[in-house]
Amino acid sequence: MKVCAIVPAAGGGVRLFPARSKIPPRESKVFISVGGIPILARSLIELSRVKSIDRIIVALKVPVKAHFIRNIKKRFGLKKVSCVVSGGRTRAESVRLAFAKVPRAYTHVLIHDGVRPFIRPEAIERLLREVKSADGAILAKPVTPTIKCVGPANKILHTVDRARLWEAETPQVFKRSALERAFCMFGAKELGATDEASLVEAIGGDVRVVEDPFYNPKITTPVDLDLAERYASSTAGPPRVGIGFDIHRLVKGRPLYLGGVRIPSRLGALGHSDADTLLHAISDGILGSLSLGDIGEHFSDTDPRYRGIRSTKLLKKVLSQLRDSGFRVVNVDSNIMLERPKLGKYKKIIQKKVARLLGIPPRSVSIKAKTYEGLGIVGSGQAVACQVLVQLGK
Repeated sequence: MKVCAIVPAAGGGVRLFPARSKIPPRESKVFISVGGIPILARSLIELSRVKSIDRIIVALKVPVKAHFIRNIKKRFGLKKVSCVVSGGRTRAESVRLAFAKVPRAYTHVLIHDGVRPFIRPEAIERLLREVKSADGAILAKPVTPTIKCVGPANKILHTVDRARLWEAETPQVFKRSALERAFCMFGAKELGATDEASLVEAIGGDVRVVEDPFYNPKITTPVDLDLAERYASSTAGPPRVGIGFDIHRLVKGRPLYLGGVRIPSRLGALGHSDADTLLHAISDGILGSLSLGDIGEHFSDTDPRYRGIRSTKLLKKVLSQLRDSGFRVVNVDSNIMLERPKLGKYKKIIQKKVARLLGIPPRSVSIKAKTYEGLGIVGSGQAVACQVLVQLGK
């Protein structure tokens, strides 16, 4: 079985933003963060964890698709996301456009809503086992509330027998040949379909239901978003905190880098690398919170590979270890201790640069500048020091 996943994510989120009839592309609901991670990124992360899926195609709004996917692929290491297509006016149209990009080698196609961020890989594996003996399989839950059929004037006509009723979810997975036949038979008529299972059912396909015992909501309304945020917080576990500290002597003839930003200065920091004291402290805080030692143990100042290296590259290596450990940076609070030059006009620039390097919003990065009032090696202008508190989350 060779499986390609399609993720339709071009919806505007009108029900999530009821106060506005037109939603700017950057405010599409898939971009909203839940527990510090964009909704779409969460969905793609979970799909990527399924070994049987080795290719993911995403359908997004045209103005933002390339930039957004490039950022989250880099931040979360989503190597299986191999193609992005421009989404259509409807969900069904987006699926059809993405399906056209599925290579012929794939025997099965899995379709998952980009706004179901809590899908469990175990549930997907159940689906893939079931579809081996059918044309398709969908995740679903048995209907538990009492269902009423209502007529004019809101009059109840009768109570529906719920014994055979199931609430359809995604993912839904199909034999490629069955889905292809359904698309060919219905042509443009399928564009109003609410799910692909209904199309395969309509051509007489054998589509099975697999019960999903996990929390797998579709985030559609503000209430859904609030519940999703609470759920993400409850499953993240206790945060980890790390303390980072670094100090470098200031000398003539060296550049002064802080947070990846070059600061105009008569003196620069002396070190084996570019001696970016702030990024060294942040890296130290991340490593410490993971109980992985300190920056010197990973990047020795006697190793010629790191001579003159930019600390942004060292931080990227640390962030790779962070992702492998299943954590992410949630918040950074820092003190830069430097007598001169004054850093007031550079703090916002440093904040934005550090946030971009860490893949978190600027509001989650605090940059504070302090002097030593002429006291000690820092106060006499001979050194720059940084202390950092880093908070991680799952």
